Amino acid sequence: MTFSGARGSIGSVVGAAVAMWVLMGSASASEPRIAVVATPTQAPQAREVKAVLAEHLFETGIVVTEVALDVLPQETHQWVALANKVASEEAGTIALVGYACGEKKCRLIAVDPKSDTVVHLPVAVPDHGDFDAAFAIAATAREVLLGPLMPELDRLAHHGANPSPPPPSPDSIWTKPPLEAARTTPSETFHPWLWVTGGYQGDHAHPDGQPNHGPFLGVMFEPKKSLGIDLSVGWLGFREANVSTGTVHLNRITAALALRVLFSLGPARVALAPIGRLDVVFAHIDPTAASTRVDVDLEVQAGGITTWHLPISHGLEAVVGAGVVASLVSRGYAIDTAETEKETAIPAPIMRLLWVAGIAWSPL
Repeated sequence: MTFSGARGSIGSVVGAAVAMWVLMGSASASEPRIAVVATPTQAPQAREVKAVLAEHLFETGIVVTEVALDVLPQETHQWVALANKVASEEAGTIALVGYACGEKKCRLIAVDPKSDTVVHLPVAVPDHGDFDAAFAIAATAREVLLGPLMPELDRLAHHGANPSPPPPSPDSIWTKPPLEAARTTPSETFHPWLWVTGGYQGDHAHPDGQPNHGPFLGVMFEPKKSLGIDLSVGWLGFREANVSTGTVHLNRITAALALRVLFSLGPARVALAPIGRLDVVFAHIDPTAASTRVDVDLEVQAGGITTWHLPISHGLEAVVGAGVVASLVSRGYAIDTAETEKETAIPAPIMRLLWVAGIAWSPL
């Protein structure tokens, strides 16, 4: 493959020209054109290559024309002169493509008349007839004109004018051309910043020793992929304790705030978070020797929780977690006995073991 670099690239010129004509919405005589050059006796014929290339470029709005010559140019400057001549006769010509074929290989020549950039590229063609050869030439020309080849060749052509020193270490050596690396490196996938959560939660209070569990709903905000804020509201069901002097019924509603630090673990994400929880407790105390009374109490806990987020599909995750909190403000429940002493029905919790299982869904 040989080339002659000048002031620009066919790829960039094609892109700019197509964008300009699409924005103008014009189908005038100056619409973007690519000229296919071949001799009348050349196989495959220019009209065959033109037809395939026009089909490949149909959605871009580029018109493909045909130029017939008795003899193809042999020198680079002759190709440049021919491209300039065609461009002056046909307004809107942004590239000229020529080819010459032997038995099993063709030579493709692409010229940018505005920058005088010329590329000579060998093309291996299948030996199954003229149509396959025309398809191979047209497909290669399409990639030369619209792909990353020309900008990269132009960069290499001008590298000698300002050569760079060798890389400081072998680790910084590029194994792929810059544009090719950019095309093959997967871009970072979008991660939603808003999640709605729901599921089932529970805790095991000490020294009470009885589990509490119930549903919850929440919302998670993730302003950054590694940082999240989780707000949730839940209900831990009814708790009943019977002693000889009466019965205590508890109805517990929870509100929790967790500040999550997330990191990836394979396809899943793991979150470590300090958590604070406020419980609103509705207590129905029913002594056997007195009337029932209702108390409303607040309990405050603080601690930490770890959750595991496993993706199910796009925007849907399964969430499971466990943690522990210490009681900062808590209350036990006791019932007065006949001897004016109190019989403890539910002791004040010192700590709670937490667990959660649910689904996180993102409306984004």
